[in-house]
Amino acid sequence: LFIDVWATWCGGCVMEIPYMEKLQEHFANDKRIKLISISWDYTQDVWLDYLEKRPATWAQYIVDKENMDFMKKEYRMSFIPRFLLLDPEGRIISIDCALPSDPECLEMLEREINKK
Repeated sequence: LFIDVWATWCGGCVMEIPYMEKLQEHFANDKRIKLISISWDYTQDVWLDYLEKRPATWAQYIVDKENMDFMKKEYRMSFIPRFLLLDPEGRIISIDCALPSDPECLEMLEREINKK
């Protein structure tokens, strides 16, 4: 599971969206990996409006403040965008993956899914 933590107000996050689209296209038929995005937007309406104007082809979620605070503490997250990778059992492989715009990201994902 490759997790993109982002928000519509985060310029760096928005800049990574086209690269997330490329990753989604690359892995679209690969059942070994799934991409999701989790928004830290403060209001659901802003997030939904953004997604209506720019639909994504991978799963999109938004967290409330309580869960955002949990993620910040549990995964030591003080900034976004942030990309995490979990194994099929939900164990953390990385809490600080390369940005999708970095070729190392695709290489790392390929390495991890081909380990088994």
